[in-house]
Amino acid sequence: MVLKRPRADVGASARPPTSPVAPVLPHAMAHAAPPPIPHPPPIAHPPPVSQGSEPTSGAPPVSPGPAQPQAGFPEPPAAPPLSRDDEMERARYIVAGLLPSTPPRVAGFDIAVFSQSRHVVGGDYFDFVPLADGRLAIAIADVSGKGLAAAMIMVRLREIVHGVLAHLTTAGEAVAMMNARLADSMPRGTFITFLLALLDPRSRELRAVNAGHCAPMVWRARLTGVRLLPLRGPALGLLGPERFAQAVGERVVALESGDCLCVFTDGVLEARNPGGEEFGATRLAAALRRHAGRPAREIADGIVAEVEGHMLPAPQHDDMALIVLKAL
Repeated sequence: MVLKRPRADVGASARPPTSPVAPVLPHAMAHAAPPPIPHPPPIAHPPPVSQGSEPTSGAPPVSPGPAQPQAGFPEPPAAPPLSRDDEMERARYIVAGLLPSTPPRVAGFDIAVFSQSRHVVGGDYFDFVPLADGRLAIAIADVSGKGLAAAMIMVRLREIVHGVLAHLTTAGEAVAMMNARLADSMPRGTFITFLLALLDPRSRELRAVNAGHCAPMVWRARLTGVRLLPLRGPALGLLGPERFAQAVGERVVALESGDCLCVFTDGVLEARNPGGEEFGATRLAAALRRHAGRPAREIADGIVAEVEGHMLPAPQHDDMALIVLKAL
């Protein structure tokens, strides 16, 4: 089911099937000046040549290439720069093709996702990547900046995430490789907070690495309590490969029936009421505790409703993204 939200928003959930993770996205030619003549001689052209055939005259074949300006003719004018509205529309179109519209179906788990942008195009990114060994990679990130620049970074991030996860099997190695590839290609001053979790539906274990992102929360059904996972590390793009690899660590979380993992972007915690007070981790933990006994879709909706109720009547301050993973 897709939850419709104003502006650019996504909300969906997936109930599990009976099988493991389903695969789910030159210049003018210069000639010596000829002697003056009354009229220029006609230019002989070779007959047309169809693709794959040989020319029927002795002239060499003409290879296709960019059109060159004729001598004595001015260069064509450059295309005008994009207006801000055009830029935003292009960025919105790009981002819409990056984010999954629904979460995957995973045996033994219930997954829901919510996303809503404060701007026409935000910087929040999330993804689900089925791996060849049956595990599911869950990624969530916040790209610094907005608009077309952020959208292009998100394109690059998604390309790297999918490429790395096709070859590396541990969360720590994968995130370190992502940082190494991004550090060479991102504009100066740009960074990405990123969290990667690899879920094994058979062992019901989750291996997670945090690169400067909000620490996830876990509801333990047996203990009826919520706790933050102590995951820390530098954001992607800030440190070189060696220093980054030394600064991040991988944590293993065993999920029992009824347990619930909640990962989110900072827009959830930093949602402000008219007095400027943030929603914060304490309110988020309380909201997760109140709704944890419900299906994942209802948990996500309940948390979002409390965040929005806290903000009213103030407008949304930042982009928000939220993923709920519940063990059945």
